[in-house]
Amino acid sequence: MATRATPGPRTPALQATPGPRRPPAQSLAGRPTGQVIAVEAAALTVLAAWQLGPATVAFTTPVALAVVLLALVRVRGRWAFEWALLGLRYAGRRRVVALPDGTPSTVELDGQPVAVTDDAGGPSAIIAVGDPGAMFGDPGPAMPALGSLLPHVDPDLPATRLRLIVGTVSAPPPGAADGPAAAAYRQFTGGRVASYRRLLVAVQVRREVGTGDDVLRRSLVSAVRRIRRRLERAGLTATLVAPGAVPGLLAELAHHDPTAPTLERWPELTVGGLRQVTFRLDALDQPDRRDGPPAEDHARGAQSLPARLLDLPGCAVTLALAVEHERHEAALRIAAAGPEELAAAVSAVRQRLVAAGVGLRRLDGAHPSGLAATLPLGGTDPLDRAGPAEGPADLPTGGAGVVLGTNRHGGPVTIALFRSSPTRVVLVGEPHRAQFVALRAVATGARLYLQTARPQAWDAFLRGIGTAITVLAPGRAAEAPPATPVRPQLVLVDAPGPAASHVPLEQAQWRTTVMLRDRITAADVDLLSRADLALLTRVGDEEAVLAGAALGLGTTADWLVRIGGDMIGAVVPREAVRWAMAVPGPIEARILGRTP
Repeated sequence: MATRATPGPRTPALQATPGPRRPPAQSLAGRPTGQVIAVEAAALTVLAAWQLGPATVAFTTPVALAVVLLALVRVRGRWAFEWALLGLRYAGRRRVVALPDGTPSTVELDGQPVAVTDDAGGPSAIIAVGDPGAMFGDPGPAMPALGSLLPHVDPDLPATRLRLIVGTVSAPPPGAADGPAAAAYRQFTGGRVASYRRLLVAVQVRREVGTGDDVLRRSLVSAVRRIRRRLERAGLTATLVAPGAVPGLLAELAHHDPTAPTLERWPELTVGGLRQVTFRLDALDQPDRRDGPPAEDHARGAQSLPARLLDLPGCAVTLALAVEHERHEAALRIAAAGPEELAAAVSAVRQRLVAAGVGLRRLDGAHPSGLAATLPLGGTDPLDRAGPAEGPADLPTGGAGVVLGTNRHGGPVTIALFRSSPTRVVLVGEPHRAQFVALRAVATGARLYLQTARPQAWDAFLRGIGTAITVLAPGRAAEAPPATPVRPQLVLVDAPGPAASHVPLEQAQWRTTVMLRDRITAADVDLLSRADLALLTRVGDEEAVLAGAALGLGTTADWLVRIGGDMIGAVVPREAVRWAMAVPGPIEARILGRTP
């Protein structure tokens, strides 16, 4: 099938130098050939210096000794000369790291424009796994093993590389105030439900000498179409990322804040106000050991990586797994608010990976390359481990958001309150219901903006929540910094009057507006029908009729007059309904002024 490509500037690579790779050639005592030659040259230089007199010997001996030490000494898993080269590269580049921000080119697939980023490694496209617009954070079907998505090897076609990116933000997230709201939420969920999770598959067709761009584009379209079909057969939603979404997607995964620079220091990066460190994942065998099967150990350990890494408290974790035929690698990035939190997260990761038979190589001095490896970009360097690797099997999808309550089986009812698109919610009930939802949102890192005409109804809540809240005057517009997945925003408008209430902040991604209504009137029907989500408590007969018509509930509307006092109905208009027992925990009850 023919494709149409629209050229555009290539997406610039990160301003980074890749971390050192393991030398492939080996010689005496397992030392790489280049190092053996360096030692021999140093020895010959000293011998030759003896023929030229003591002064020459005094000058050449320290130099030769330094060469020998650089070639033969290992420090923290790397040769000394590798550390020296790394230090020189680090000293020679700027400390401000530039994220890719170029406009990708476009290729059409089945009539749909698809973003194509291009680098020296070849063109790449991105498939988003899961429905980014879903309002419920229900667990989805398992992700197939990454290696099973690779096409069969065809010597007449370019090779294909797949890179799976799994980004997760804990709840409470890094940087969230450790107040009573966060403590109550952590106690309720046990830290098992993330506030954010994103799965992406970057598909790259590898550039080879003599292969034209047209052939690469056709091969890329064919590979993307085939992989999307396999994901859909597994019951997953597979969305092709459009050209305009790429810069925002990269910034989202990097936790980038446009108001703050991305800075590199030797031990870490600072991105979006978060301290971030990156790692390569290795088998526990030392790099210079040749008597074991590190590739096989690494492949087996990779099966359990997501479960061991993606539920760390108080941090954001991004796991990247890349596979080609007979090669693979894994990278990890951890982000936390401060040095203590970051050190605790790194320690927890090391302990968990020891049990999986996998070790970490911290990329000090080369964290920009680690950042690039954990973004959905194809990459230019060869993958650093030989041998096949299927990647994790049965990787769960979905299951992230704000836990509203529990279902009748005791499982969590999770809503995607914050999304990459603006979200509108209508909540029908008394102010304490809105306060309960706001409490759960603040616990997952949200900043709360409150506009109310009855401040006395909120006084106790504002005193007890222990988190800074911006209170806005009714009828006035306001400004706010950009919202992010780590720091989303909840705009709560307590408007018991007409439906045409003023919204103080413009709609934006990761910003959710909640309109509070004491009861449903005919004037609210249009507001309900246009909402992304409606949260309903028990209502009267007339209100149930209005809600049923506006939301397309049918006979389900009859339940609205019979549900219990602590039950909330979460409704996506004309699509789905979830019932949740929203009972505050002991700490939450004290904040809300209720008896637990």
